[in-house]
Amino acid sequence: MVDINLFKEDEDKEKEKKEEEESVPKEGEDIEDELGDDFLFDEESSKSESLDDELFDEEIPDLEEIEERGEAEDYDFGETKKKKTSVGVWIALAIVVIGTGIYMFVLQPREQKSVKKSAPKVIRPPLHGVVSAGKERPDSAVSSKKVKEIMRSSNSGIPGSTPIFSNASIRVLKDLSESNQFGAIVLMKDRFFVEYVSETPNVSKSMGHRISTLLNATNRKVSPEERHRTGGKIYYWGVVSGKLPQSLGTSSAATPQRFASADDFIRAVKTVFVQNGLQVYGLQKLYENSEKRESYIRVQARGTKENTLKFLGRLNSFRGNFVLSKLTIAPVLISDFQAKRVKVVLDFIVNY
Repeated sequence: MVDINLFKEDEDKEKEKKEEEESVPKEGEDIEDELGDDFLFDEESSKSESLDDELFDEEIPDLEEIEERGEAEDYDFGETKKKKTSVGVWIALAIVVIGTGIYMFVLQPREQKSVKKSAPKVIRPPLHGVVSAGKERPDSAVSSKKVKEIMRSSNSGIPGSTPIFSNASIRVLKDLSESNQFGAIVLMKDRFFVEYVSETPNVSKSMGHRISTLLNATNRKVSPEERHRTGGKIYYWGVVSGKLPQSLGTSSAATPQRFASADDFIRAVKTVFVQNGLQVYGLQKLYENSEKRESYIRVQARGTKENTLKFLGRLNSFRGNFVLSKLTIAPVLISDFQAKRVKVVLDFIVNY
């Protein structure tokens, strides 16, 4: 037999539990009662919270997965058209290239030739602003033009040019070296170019008159002076140029010699240098024309001023089947304005 009292006790216990649960306030109810109507929920905020929850609920792919997807997936952007360079650009580029070629290979060479032709033929054996004091003046300062151009431009020279050259160079070398003003002298064809040095500026006019008087020249030209430091001191360099008069050439009683070849002439002229105390350090055939039986010969020597003057006096009587086309004299040391030691360069044309 089942005891009915047991069921009653169970029911009573369940009722007590329910009453206890109902007596305990639910979580959040007290807070709602306290806040009352002031605590309202906005629909938009609730929606945004729900969206955030959804976003955070989604799984964020790893970097490796992104890279794998990028490599695996190919995107089709449709047909891509290659950019074509416009015809105008190609035409402009062609014009630039052609213009550059014309300038470099046609116009520029013409400009250089015109500059050379228009440049005044004032020979400055200078390099005074470049060569240090105590150093030798390079031979390029004495003769700087191309061999064939120099010799061809001198053509057959001037009748009686040897005595004219020797007398003119003797007068200039003596006068300027004694006043410590000798720079250089160049005689070519019927022209003279005398370079002088001065411790004071603005003497070009007086030097022009002085040199033209020495050479009996009525036609002269004076170049602007240039200021240079030489030997630790400032000097003023200038050039006086003009035409050589025929009156300078005095006839020599010596019998002209006949040279059968260029080699015969070279031996003879070398003897004249050595006999007058000059050291020959350069003797060469520059150019030879077998058809015209003509040779261009250059002789380079050096020595003291006294021996050079002696040689120039002997040169006056050195006559034969040749022409002295060019003569250059300059100090060995660029700062030696007294010309204690000089270089002498002679260019000859021998007809045999």
